[in-house]
Amino acid sequence: MEPRAAHGRNATHEIAMPFYKDHVYPHLVSMLGNPKPINEIRQRIVRLAQGNVLEIGVGPGVNFTHYDPSRVDKIYALEPNPGMLRRAEKQRHQTQLDIEFLDLPGERIPLAEASVDTVVRIPVDVNRDSGAM
Repeated sequence: MEPRAAHGRNATHEIAMPFYKDHVYPHLVSMLGNPKPINEIRQRIVRLAQGNVLEIGVGPGVNFTHYDPSRVDKIYALEPNPGMLRRAEKQRHQTQLDIEFLDLPGERIPLAEASVDTVVRIPVDVNRDSGAM
């Protein structure tokens, strides 16, 4: 059986959502997602990371400049959104850190057990269960 083409509102949704998720949302997060109080928390928490680090939900990479290069050997940067990865790649060049991007969802982290020393996750105000971004 051949797949049916999407029509009307569904077709618009199928086209618009990837564009929003990959282009609009990363731009909005970059503009609005790091207010001063959150940035102060990032500075206090991220600098404590050491050894091999797994950062879950890297987003546009705003944490990269807060890592202490003398304490961190490598960062595994998990982020499934291609738009966020493009922005994080730019942030990577502002540091001397060894960063490996993992463009997979968190359910499929491709690292061996006990291969990281620190896990960093700074939550953002996104309700992923409802699909809202």
